[in-house]
Amino acid sequence: METDLRDAPERQRSLRAAFDHSWNLLNKPERETFAALSVFHGSFTRQAAQQVAGASPRELMALVDKSLLHRLAEGRYEVHELLRQYAAEQLAASPDGEPAARDRHSVHYAAALERWAADLKGPRQQEALAEIEDEIEDARAAWGWAVERGQVDQLDQAMEGLGLFYDWHTRYEEGETAFHAAAEAMATAKEALPATPVEKLRTWVNTLSWQGLFAFRWGHADQARECLGQGMDLLDRPPLADRDARRERAYLLGVMGDVENWSGDRREARELYAQSMALYRALGDRWGLAHALNRMARASQGQGAFDQARQFAQEALSLHRALGAPRGIACSLGELGWSLQFMGSFEEAARLERESIALARGTDDRSALAYGLESLAGTLGWQGALAESLSVREECLALWDDLGDTHERAHINGELGLAKASLGHYKDGRRHIEQGLALAREIDDRYGIGANLLWLGLVTLAKERYVEAQQHLQESVAVFRAYGDRSAIICPLAALGGAEGRLGQLTEAREHLCEALRMAAEIRAQLAIQGAPPFAALLLADRGEVERAVEVYALASRFPCIANTRLWEDIAGKHIAAVAATLPAAVVAAAQERGQARDLWATVEELLAEWEKT
Repeated sequence: METDLRDAPERQRSLRAAFDHSWNLLNKPERETFAALSVFHGSFTRQAAQQVAGASPRELMALVDKSLLHRLAEGRYEVHELLRQYAAEQLAASPDGEPAARDRHSVHYAAALERWAADLKGPRQQEALAEIEDEIEDARAAWGWAVERGQVDQLDQAMEGLGLFYDWHTRYEEGETAFHAAAEAMATAKEALPATPVEKLRTWVNTLSWQGLFAFRWGHADQARECLGQGMDLLDRPPLADRDARRERAYLLGVMGDVENWSGDRREARELYAQSMALYRALGDRWGLAHALNRMARASQGQGAFDQARQFAQEALSLHRALGAPRGIACSLGELGWSLQFMGSFEEAARLERESIALARGTDDRSALAYGLESLAGTLGWQGALAESLSVREECLALWDDLGDTHERAHINGELGLAKASLGHYKDGRRHIEQGLALAREIDDRYGIGANLLWLGLVTLAKERYVEAQQHLQESVAVFRAYGDRSAIICPLAALGGAEGRLGQLTEAREHLCEALRMAAEIRAQLAIQGAPPFAALLLADRGEVERAVEVYALASRFPCIANTRLWEDIAGKHIAAVAATLPAAVVAAAQERGQARDLWATVEELLAEWEKT
């Protein structure tokens, strides 16, 4: 950048001339300090300047006075980007100046990330997140330099703080890129493994675990499995197989469980989580144990072990409260709320979920807030508070869209679509469900695929497109059979029976309804069973047992999520009303009264005893 004005002084004819003039006015210590400050990529503290550039307070003030450094209101400093580039040229021109400065920069931020990682597990969680946010450009640059130079100690120090920050802020692509680069840098030829230092192998395993986590979060489950498999192979071979690598193994097993829980087998996930949990318990690591317990709670729900899930979530909550970690408390409250939902304790679930949401709002933790909102929306839906549930889901979807989490966007789009359909907004509801299904297919999220197919099947049942509904529900059942989620398959089985009954396939309808009722009775799935009685009532009506159909539908109407919702009215209610009109009013009233007084599980056993004989 130069000027054509001939009367301008030489030092003002270009920015470089101006910078050269200012540089020449500096004494030697000031030049060295200013050059070394070029390694910072954002604003920095006085302490950081001292440790990285050897800057004394006097030298910092001199640079401020000479307009080479700007002091911010909060006491931090920054260098204008053009000045930083000029200073970087000067640093590169000095013998060994740049490597030494960048080494000090890497050491400083690795130590800072290690301190922040400890803070993220306790009461200073929010302050630590804010401090990392302020320093993230320099933290990322320090990580890159450590990767480039093979500085294993710095990588080991920095990885947990950097990994937690990326994970909690849903910056999955950045996280995967950063940890992939580190894993590649530390990769050693297999034949040289026995000679590789143990600490480098530990760090390599942890790097692969974090890379696997971010690959999975980003929707690449196969890539995640490859990373995690490589890490487990390192753990099972000398020299790590002969050393205490419990902490590395516990973390890797937890991530492996996450991959299986969302895209594979929940039974396998529980086994992996159980191993991780046992290792953390043996190590006395309360933070790791609390997270393993939350993971076990979620996987146990899918296996129908609802009371166990509640116990796991309660222990996790107690640990997080003892640690004073706001995010952990919020997540554990939400997990406990989910468990209580499945047990039918809606009021207590909603209380805990609202506490989780308030805590997340107070700490401005958007991902924890989104989880809490998603849990509360489910409880509100089961309570029949459909308008509030819809509003909460809309806020939740806006958060996940902004955060960019594909897994959660797949789920909440479908759940929002179901909420809209429950209020009779079928076109908009179907649009959201189809979006959720497309996202789930994109990342091969098996649970998301099965759930969205179920919701799509319910919407098409309401529109009386029974052949299409049957196709969606058959695929949903097939997905959940392979997935191994005993709780999730109950409603698709019952709905498939409903579609088959409407198509006149009464034998198939009875078989699928029996399977749904039997499974619900075995695991006492209080939540999942609520969708079965309407379809049982339809089958009774299709079999000509009109009075019993009216009675069983009256039982179903006791559930707030069934009563007075447009979706269930269109799926079953109006059809039951139509056949009820063929009976005397007094007979209908008596049947409805008996149904209102019926015991749910006794009715399930009665229907099973009858239908399984025919």
